[in-house]
Amino acid sequence: MLRRSPVAALLLTLGLGLATTGCDLRPEDLTRARAAAASFHETWTRRVSEIEIRHTRLRDRARALPPDAEGMADLMSELNGTRPRIDAFRDRAAAVRDQAFDGLRAHKRDLAVQTLTAGEAELQGMLDDLTEALDVSAQRIEAIEQQQKAAAAAAAADAAATLPVTDIASPAFARATGTADLPDIKFKLGTAEFDTTLPGTVASLDKLVALASACDEIRLRISGHTAGDGNPDVNQRLSLSQANAVLAQLTARGVLGRKLSAEGVGATQPRLPEPAPGSAEEQAMPTAKLAALRAANRRISVTVLTPCAP
Repeated sequence: MLRRSPVAALLLTLGLGLATTGCDLRPEDLTRARAAAASFHETWTRRVSEIEIRHTRLRDRARALPPDAEGMADLMSELNGTRPRIDAFRDRAAAVRDQAFDGLRAHKRDLAVQTLTAGEAELQGMLDDLTEALDVSAQRIEAIEQQQKAAAAAAAADAAATLPVTDIASPAFARATGTADLPDIKFKLGTAEFDTTLPGTVASLDKLVALASACDEIRLRISGHTAGDGNPDVNQRLSLSQANAVLAQLTARGVLGRKLSAEGVGATQPRLPEPAPGSAEEQAMPTAKLAALRAANRRISVTVLTPCAP
């Protein structure tokens, strides 16, 4: 894909000047040539940086994937092979720039313009090849990520099928003390921001509002839970923030604050047992299964502290 650099038009003008005047020492032409060299340097320094940043981001995404995932060997080979080509691209851009400035310092405008013109075309070809290579790597990464998401979703569904489900909308639940998990209330990972793209979040919040409105005397405790990975102190704070986020949603919908309390318990009350982070059991567990366990343990629960009168 040919993309013309901002330098190209100025180089074309200078090239036409060379062909028509044959003069290499006019001050105004040297000034334009210096401007073209400066523009060349700015443009290709930026493009080298952009391609390096994209490569780094793709490599980081790839490293976050399970090393045993299908297609990972080819992906890492591609990304590792692209790195020397990027280095060569960077070095060539610097060499063209230096050669052009050397010509200008010697007042050889024609040499500088010819160097920049040839360098522009050469570097554009290198950039197009690198962009195409990174596009292929990005497509591989996206395919593997989708495979992992599908596997994790299937494992999560299997795990959820083994867990009891309590209907908090049932009148019987409001008339007895007890606790129910609300795994459909989801947050964006590592935050207390609701993931409202999932319909279960809104539906579960609606059920909580109905439960809290079942009678005047009912009192509820909202508890936040995290998975076992990560720092325990951070997990505890996050779980409390998520419980408070639910409490804030309920009060915003008209539930009286005196009916509600919030707590964060971190990973101390898992729904499903997780292997200890860094343990041999964790390393041996399939990635999708481990993700499913942790997804099941990240949840909100509600406890009826004071039930409605029978």
